[in-house]
Amino acid sequence: MASGKTGGVITYFPDEDRFAGLFLAFASQAIHTDEVNGHPLPGSQNLAGLLGRPTDDDDITIADDRRIAIVAVLVNPESNENQPGSADERPEMVYLLNRTTQAISLHGWSLLNKHDEAHRITSDIRLDRGEVRTVTMGQIPLSNQGGLITLLDENGNKVDGVSYTKEQVGKKGEVIIFR
Repeated sequence: MASGKTGGVITYFPDEDRFAGLFLAFASQAIHTDEVNGHPLPGSQNLAGLLGRPTDDDDITIADDRRIAIVAVLVNPESNENQPGSADERPEMVYLLNRTTQAISLHGWSLLNKHDEAHRITSDIRLDRGEVRTVTMGQIPLSNQGGLITLLDENGNKVDGVSYTKEQVGKKGEVIIFR
């Protein structure tokens, strides 16, 4: 596998107030890598395989990485956020949608905040096909100043991710809808 020799160009178009990007990578690079040194995770497919160009060592098929989607989040509840024992404790919640036709267990999956702090799902939460469920963030805080939320499956592969801004957090108790 190639290591770290990738790049990109981002251009800003001020008349349209938009950005456009071109990102480059080697076909031999792994889709899923670890967070420490970028090495491929076990079973990870490379870009050539994902694009339909099999290589000699590409015998693994990749599942739809968006089988579970983060569809909404409550970042700023109307109470003391994530403070156990508080009389009006309300947790921050992430809304997950099963996009497949089969039930999926989320046992062992993780939700990460922008600091890569992980809330591991230890209970056997099952999502039926098309079902939306909420998962509380427990003691892992989401920033009211904007942030990221990443969903990893039980193997540590990224399944989905979203970002939100300070402006989207807005008023207490408002849910941010992504999809």
